[in-house]
Amino acid sequence: MTIPPSLILGSEIHLVGIGGAGMRAIALLLLELGFKVTGSDIDTERDLVRDIADKGAKVFSGNNPEHLQNPSLVVCSTAIKDDNPEVLEAKCRDIPVVNRTDIFLMLGFDKKLIAVAGTHGKTTTTAMITHIAKGTSLNPTFYFGSPAIGSDQAHWTNEPLMIMETDESDRSFLKFHADVAVITNIDRDHMEMYDYDLSKLIGAFEQFLLQSHAKSGYQVINADDKNILSIKLPDFKRAITFGWSDLSHVKAGVARYFVEKGFLCSETHVSFMSNTLGILKLNVPGKHNIYDALAAIASATRIGINPREALEKLATFQGTQRRLELMGIVDRHPVYDDYAHHPTAIQAGILALRKYYPGKPLCLVIQPFRLTRTSYLPNEYIDCVRGADRVLITEIFPAEIDNDVKSRQVYGMIKSGNPDMDITYVGALNNVSIAVSKSIKHEEVIYMAGPYPIRSTAKTILEALS
Repeated sequence: MTIPPSLILGSEIHLVGIGGAGMRAIALLLLELGFKVTGSDIDTERDLVRDIADKGAKVFSGNNPEHLQNPSLVVCSTAIKDDNPEVLEAKCRDIPVVNRTDIFLMLGFDKKLIAVAGTHGKTTTTAMITHIAKGTSLNPTFYFGSPAIGSDQAHWTNEPLMIMETDESDRSFLKFHADVAVITNIDRDHMEMYDYDLSKLIGAFEQFLLQSHAKSGYQVINADDKNILSIKLPDFKRAITFGWSDLSHVKAGVARYFVEKGFLCSETHVSFMSNTLGILKLNVPGKHNIYDALAAIASATRIGINPREALEKLATFQGTQRRLELMGIVDRHPVYDDYAHHPTAIQAGILALRKYYPGKPLCLVIQPFRLTRTSYLPNEYIDCVRGADRVLITEIFPAEIDNDVKSRQVYGMIKSGNPDMDITYVGALNNVSIAVSKSIKHEEVIYMAGPYPIRSTAKTILEALS
């Protein structure tokens, strides 16, 4: 591995927003490589932020120029603005400031790359591919957006394979020319980055595939996704498809959903190139996770893993944090936390829970994530809540100017589209547990959907129901 001049092993690197999903993973990789890591975050009380400190990073609370000690490099996510005090201090001191994606180009540019893109399912698909590869002699470097249950979200090795989740939200996935380029699906999200033009969003994913194609890489694509199917490649000789349709090389059959030893399980027959592989059994719920597993199997075949072996290894995959994760059960009330920040993901979570808890009442708690997303997907937000029996809506995250007013407007939009539904605005997160317990129904299932802050309410809900 060649280290660029700005990255001398053992030097200090500062991460602004170190607790962010992708930034935490970068911190883990840098620590493993032997760098000194410092960082700051507005919320240092989260378990995953405290965990970074326990692993050796020096973590500061809030944003302050004094947090920069003697770094050779400052790393930021796209969410960090140019007027951030630590960014301004770095520029004043002529310390290089780079986007979080650039660190991978500095560290991993000489590795064979499996890059996973898509609107939904990126983290789980990347974690599944990693789980399969770790069970072989490949010993990959990996990076994805949330810790795998029983493992973690990032690890560096000196072996030649790298498996990573990429990000379309800031177009940074276009920095990579993948040996295996995976697209799980394409849905309308982060549209402000694409001038609110779906064709431009699809065009970016097309470029992602073309860059892989030009490298003589493989393209792994969802055969059931109409937006993906609109993409034009010079040829599909190195493309492999997955899904339920007859266009799928890795194809699922009739699915079954059941509970076993406390796990919400999924099961289906899978074929590869029209040859039966066997039964895919997953300890994670719903049709959306079967899609992710099919993508993982397809990807594994492109790095030399037998598809039947890949299928079998997924039987021990336990999922990732914040992906319809069971936080606890009190008095027959299961409480689930889900990083479902898009209406499609919320709807998928509701459908999955309906399959496992037929006939049980379902309470949906939504923390809207980004006002912009609610503004260009109003009908989708109105529609996605309809599978719940009652809905609680909190304030928007991150907070806007006049956040309560704007949050109430989002609530009003959803309520006006569903006038006969039990939909309540609860405001701050600390009101959620009271609202949930106040009108709790017999054996009601609680489904919390939104960005990381909503996770903190799980403990108080479980305490309130005790």
